[in-house]
Amino acid sequence: MSFLMDFTKLPQSNLLYGGNAGLKRGVIWNGSHWLIKFPQETSTFDKVDISFTTSPLSEYVGSHIFEILGYNVHKASLGIFNNEKINRKQLVVACQDFTNNGRLKLIDYEAIKNNYSDGLQIKLSELKMSLPEYKSKGISSHTVPIEEIILQFKENSIFINNPESQKLFWEVLIIDCLINNNDRNKNNWGFLYDPSLNTYSPAPIYDNGASFVSKHSDEKLLKLLSDQSALENSALNGMCYYTVNNELLNFRNFFRKLKENHLDEQLKAALQSVVSKITTKWADIKSFINDLPCEENGIRIISDIQKQFFIKTMEIRFEKLIKTL
Repeated sequence: MSFLMDFTKLPQSNLLYGGNAGLKRGVIWNGSHWLIKFPQETSTFDKVDISFTTSPLSEYVGSHIFEILGYNVHKASLGIFNNEKINRKQLVVACQDFTNNGRLKLIDYEAIKNNYSDGLQIKLSELKMSLPEYKSKGISSHTVPIEEIILQFKENSIFINNPESQKLFWEVLIIDCLINNNDRNKNNWGFLYDPSLNTYSPAPIYDNGASFVSKHSDEKLLKLLSDQSALENSALNGMCYYTVNNELLNFRNFFRKLKENHLDEQLKAALQSVVSKITTKWADIKSFINDLPCEENGIRIISDIQKQFFIKTMEIRFEKLIKTL
């Protein structure tokens, strides 16, 4: 049985999907809506020595690690797609559209945060006045102050009525650190709205394509693996997408700033749960990565160097960062 599905001839659904990390195609597979994510061309990136990102692999591995740890995550399957105009087959990832063929509606954080309440309006204004000017270069319109999210948890009825979503947020943040996902922006998490019941529930975890590193060649990874200091520096300095005091930080400094500013109350509760899950499932995570085929029918899936890098950098982040929080 083939590991890679051929998605080339799947009928299109004509559904469109947003995001800035590459082209997508809506398709129908086994009677359900899926979106195919294509690797992003890298000619406009600085200091990138591969032609296309390996984001389909990152999406697949990151999503399955969440699944192994017991979280509700979108289904992801690796496959091939043949660009017939240039006769080039490429590795892609198909992600199931979890809106139940349109019966449910995905409402991301960018929309949820606008849910009005008297208290929220006043306190958001106060928060904006209290935060300093942006301290970091590279802050985009997608970046969210962690202070705003904590305030939303306390004042926004969607979060108040779904307390499990708050616990999930902090647990996902810790696992994003483990897998070095630096793109959990305000469009990449949210709720599912059921119009027939008029209810909200946390959406499955989705959009994990920025996990690990998707713009490094094997040569660059091997160089890091051969230098323990450089490897640890790479592993421990992945950027977090939330800010503290309007400062964009790596995960290590982000967690430190949370503690210094007494913003880590819910993080502490989430840590115990996540550390236990990772410890229990660590052998399964390693086996999952090591058991991936390196190639199939001439299509590269993952190299042994990537497998080693993924596992070693997760070990470093778990032992030297997450377990020390």
